[in-house]
Amino acid sequence: MFSTELQWRLTESGSPVRSLIAHPGIAATNLAGHSASGKVARALGFLFNDAELGALPSLYAATQDIPGNAYVGPNGPGSLKGRPKLRKPAAAALDPETATRMCALTALLTGTGAELPVV
Repeated sequence: MFSTELQWRLTESGSPVRSLIAHPGIAATNLAGHSASGKVARALGFLFNDAELGALPSLYAATQDIPGNAYVGPNGPGSLKGRPKLRKPAAAALDPETATRMCALTALLTGTGAELPVV
């Protein structure tokens, strides 16, 4: 939703900048290696991308000519594993009214833009 709202604002202002979403899927890294979730990761590692493959959606989003508010994630089932592909965001993420309200509430709650109206 943040990407939807940001892209709408960028487009309204005439900016050529694009808001993009990149998701690595589930990447097997050492970040959770010492936790209970690390044990799960070791047991189910065959379902996960390695760190290099997990980085590819971000690299793809940063280097390819893709439309604003695009979502790049793994091409496997459930976007869990695979090579980067343009994916369809969830319908809820594309609702402009909800996106505007969420961004306004976030700005209000964090004190980063309390002048924004809460709709």
